[in-house]
Amino acid sequence: MNTARTLQRSAPATGGARARAGFTLIELLIVLGIIAMIAAVSLPVVLRGFSKSGMRLAVGQVVDACVTARRTAVLTGTPTAVRIVPFERRFDVTSAGGMVGDAGQVGGHRPVPDGDEPPAPMTGGGAFSAQLPESVKIEFLGVNLVPDQQNDEEVYCVFYPNGTSDEMAILLHSDEGDLRKLLLDPVAGVIEVEIIR
Repeated sequence: MNTARTLQRSAPATGGARARAGFTLIELLIVLGIIAMIAAVSLPVVLRGFSKSGMRLAVGQVVDACVTARRTAVLTGTPTAVRIVPFERRFDVTSAGGMVGDAGQVGGHRPVPDGDEPPAPMTGGGAFSAQLPESVKIEFLGVNLVPDQQNDEEVYCVFYPNGTSDEMAILLHSDEGDLRKLLLDPVAGVIEVEIIR
């Protein structure tokens, strides 16, 4: 008889335990409602992180232009320039062979002599051209300590085959109030980005 009692106690109950193992419909709806509220609150933050804002895109384009020009100058052995058209907010990589004189580094404002055409953007595998988003403006632009005060001229920043470059400073301002300072180190030919706000 003791054996029968032991078996009865250890045998699982058929009705009560099975009903407690699952979730009720109300419990599932509550959990789904909580998940939906968390997703609704966090989804805009996640999407904003994945998509590039106007300022992030603009900074990336300026950096890409400088990296492309430096790489092209080093690999081809010819001076290469980043042509900046401030009023259009455009950055192009161009050949700088005819712009570099005997004195070496002559970046900055380069008026085109009468009858000459300005250097055209490069074509082929090393070509680069970008236009900053509408929401980002060039607040300040200076090459070789010469500020662009008229903001309507083309400005050139030359990269040389030895990896050096002209000195350049750019201040970008977005409609959202973001402010970024980009400084090009002339010795290393590398651009640094400083977040001001």
